[in-house]
Amino acid sequence: MEPESTDALVNGISQALAMPKNNTTAREYAERTLNKENVLRQFIADIRG
Repeated sequence: MEPESTDALVNGISQALAMPKNNTTAREYAERTLNKENVLRQFIADIRG
């Protein structure tokens, strides 16, 4: 991907979104890791130190 190229970035993102296995893997990771309870638990742990 060319640096500073908006067209190259858009094309790369479009290609990534067209990959069903990657989308499924990313979604599963997000659902497992980035749910509200996990995010808040980590946030509280970070604040408490």
